[in-house]
Amino acid sequence: MLTEKNFSAALKAMGFTERGNFFEKIFAEGVTMSADIKAKKLFYPAQIVGRERNDFFDKNHRENLVVFECVNRLLDKGYNPADIELERQWQLGHSAKGGRADIYVSSNGNV
Repeated sequence: MLTEKNFSAALKAMGFTERGNFFEKIFAEGVTMSADIKAKKLFYPAQIVGRERNDFFDKNHRENLVVFECVNRLLDKGYNPADIELERQWQLGHSAKGGRADIYVSSNGNV
């Protein structure tokens, strides 16, 4: 399980470069992801929509660490960051109820 305590080791295992409390990884075409361990901030590529809801982590938001790892894996596999959306919302049924996906991946920008 990813936690604040083992997140630095997980980032190293994922191929992030450590610079003090800051970890960074550069993907194809200069796309970067990074994490500031001290500030508990996660930085996604600007092309990823919805990242603002997932840009921090603490004991109450461990899920954001998992989302960060999943996005890392998608980028490692060559997915275009513009095709990745975080916290996409849908209306469910005929009521005002809604749903939210942690990670949504479109195909070449198509829904």
